[in-house]
Amino acid sequence: MTRKTLEDRTRLNLALSGDIKDKIGALQNQIGADSMTEVVRRAVEAFQILIVVRDNGGKVFVQSTPRGKRETLFLM
Repeated sequence: MTRKTLEDRTRLNLALSGDIKDKIGALQNQIGADSMTEVVRRAVEAFQILIVVRDNGGKVFVQSTPRGKRETLFLM
């Protein structure tokens, strides 16, 4: 992925509940992201991929273990 220059970026201020901030912080630690901004950026990119799959008539499945139950992820 190409890093954007400061001129290509937009500052965005978010009002988040403490619970959501904590979840973002936990994800930051789990994935080794440099910042909470990086976590949000990755989440938006992942969600965009899911929406494209949905819009093209595809389905997304989640399977917790190799032999575990497979579940369909429904996106609104």
